Formats: sequence, C-alpha cells, structure tokens
Amino acid sequence: MKPLFSTTTVGRGQLAFAWFNDYSGVVMKTSSGYLVVDPFGVGAIYLPAPQSILLTHEHPDHFDIELVRELWLAAYKRWRQEYAIDEEEVLPLLQRGTTRLPSIVADPTTYQELEEELSIHLQRRRRSSEEFLEEEHPYLKRVEPGDTVDIDVATVHVFDSNHPPAATPVTYLIITEDGVTVYHTSDSLPFEGMRDIGQRFDVDICFCPVGIAPGVTPETGAKIARLVRPKVAVPYHGPLAAREKFAKIVSRYKIKALVPGKCRVYAFG
Repeated sequence: MKPLFSTTTVGRGQLAFAWFNDYSGVVMKTSSGYLVVDPFGVGAIYLPAPQSILLTHEHPDHFDIELVRELWLAAYKRWRQEYAIDEEEVLPLLQRGTTRLPSIVADPTTYQELEEELSIHLQRRRRSSEEFLEEEHPYLKRVEPGDTVDIDVATVHVFDSNHPPAATPVTYLIITEDGVTVYHTSDSLPFEGMRDIGQRFDVDICFCPVGIAPGVTPETGAKIARLVRPKVAVPYHGPLAAREKFAKIVSRYKIKALVPGKCRVYAFG
C-alpha cells in the first residue's frame, strides 16, 4: 500500500478523506494539512503526519497508543522542520505560549490513559523540550460534550455519543479551515440530539457506523443519516454487505451515499 494522499491535491473549499480500517479510522486532508480520527490497524508510515489526532473513546479498535505516539512524533518533527525551529528554541517558545504544537484531542477516559502512558513511550533525555512535553503535555487536550476546540486545520465541536460500552465516548463535528463540515459519529447509535446537530450545522459529510459495535446495524446507521441529513452519508465501521445495505436504505430518503473502499482516497467539493 502506498502512503495515503501521496498524489492528492486539495484546494480551497475542498476536502479529501480516506477510511483506513474496518472501524472508524478516518484521515482527512484540507488545503493546508491533515487530521486523523481514531487511528488503529495501520502502519504509521502509511498515514500523513497530522496537525491533530482526534480520539473518540478508549476501546482498542479506536485507540492504539503506540500508533498515536508514532503519528504525533512524526507530526512534531514535521512541525519543527516546517517552521525551522531548532531543538533549543522549542522549550522557550512552548513556555511563552507563542507557538502551537500538533495536538491530540481526546475524551476524558482516553485522555487519562494518554496522560499516564504517553510519557513512558516518549524518550526521556535531559531537561529539554522532550522532557517538558512529557511532564506538561501541552499538546494533549481533554474534551467532553459541549466543548469547542480550535486546531490548525479545523474547528472541532464535541458532542455526545450513544455507545454504552464505552466510558466517556464523544462524537466530533469538524468544520475545516476551508468550510467543509464533517460529522464523525465513531460507532455511536443514533440519538435525538443528532437531529439538532443536523439542523444547526449544514453537514457536508456524515460518517455512519453500520456494524461490528453492539446494536449497530445498517438500519441504525441509516437513522443517523436521516437525523443529520448530510449532503453525503458515508457508511463505515462494518463489512461491505452492511455498507451496501445502508446505501440502499438511505436512497429511499433521497440521501446520497458514498460506499467507501478501504484505504481509497475520496474528494469532496
């Protein structure tokens, strides 16, 4: 497999995305950068170094701490190269708050695990930027429903998730810097608040789970699409048969469906 987006160009007002595992792993490319949601089940070398990593809950098919570490370190290296920041300059910039690191955005439970474990995975050396990153975690953002977070390539609104097996799951409404609105529902079942989200935001793309998780079916995914009414509904988190069944169901309600192939890049706008 070639690295995703190696030949993809994205202009203003556009978005490219790829679904890269059997679950809710999605990577998006805007006109100036990348964000990754729920990384799991793929080598870090196949994903671009992102400006932000979004984590919806703690389950192992949505959260691989080693992959998160590798992606964040790649993003940190890219960030330093892009802005020509020497090692000795990083710590003073961070302490003054005059620069923005690549970020990891996580629900409360996943945040706690990251806070406890990420320092073990980052290499400890002298009192340097690396040690400061281990101890202070300025790149790590704890979120819960009702929060809004600005990252380099998007504004992220945090909403509830109806996924009872998880401790503190969330869903993300992402508005890219180019004005494309994406609702990433992780593996949530539908809930009435999704109707409000659809009415409040003009959703361009909605990722809808169709299987694997408890209670999740093509029918529950289609209900999410009916509540949100996006321009394009993308079935994921389920096998091909379930994704195709979802597409047939939503077509009855005049909702356009895009049935994705794994690790294929799609463009919007």
